[in-house]
Amino acid sequence: MILKDKVAIVTGGSSGIGEATAKLFASEGAKVVLVARTASSLDKVAAEIKAEGGSAHIYSLDVCLTPDVNKVFAQVEKELGNIDILVNCAGTFSPTLGGEMEEQVWRQMLDVNLGGTINTCNAVLLGMKARETGHIVNIASISAVTASSEYSIYCASKAGVAMFSKAIAAEFAPHGVHVNIIAPGNTATPINSDIRQQDDVMRVIKASTPSKRAFSEPIDIARTALFICSEGGAPYYGNVFLADEGMSLESEVIF
Repeated sequence: MILKDKVAIVTGGSSGIGEATAKLFASEGAKVVLVARTASSLDKVAAEIKAEGGSAHIYSLDVCLTPDVNKVFAQVEKELGNIDILVNCAGTFSPTLGGEMEEQVWRQMLDVNLGGTINTCNAVLLGMKARETGHIVNIASISAVTASSEYSIYCASKAGVAMFSKAIAAEFAPHGVHVNIIAPGNTATPINSDIRQQDDVMRVIKASTPSKRAFSEPIDIARTALFICSEGGAPYYGNVFLADEGMSLESEVIF
């Protein structure tokens, strides 16, 4: 097993990319730690992992609250051992039209997407540095590198995730800590289920996607994260892995 006995925290593990990552990592022997504001939202995923013989542990946590992140991560290390892997999948996604932005909406996106990533990374970096080993994978988006009309704050938050990750990758690479970024394109998750039901939108997406798939599957992103956290990821520090079905090659129309 690739991740046998590794302690891996996965944020946003109740659905989508986070759920797929948690299940895949558990199948490869990791002690998976699932965190969410409402712990009960993770019960189904944890139960399915355990039913397959995997190890899953649930902790209640709002990644936006710095003291709570530090407390829970310290508790994880006390109960399960050193944190070897952190995969940040927690995120929120809303349109923010210029001149019509609601403060509560844009602040929440920045708090969760960028602030939550900063909090969780900050909580593990010194421990990984001391042990001279560790992997952090932060899920950004193709919108971190390609502008999306009417989604300016989402783009800003994910661009922030990418550049924050690159900066700490440079800082901690000399200490054996791998920090990398996955930037998915359109991926079939609950957050965009409504979009996938709109024929006119789907026509635009398909027309601007070079591959035969308009949407990747969450397991595709999870497999990329697994590779990064395996021995195959040894030379990678601060890389942005574009997983976008080729969309960024010739189109700037992103949903």
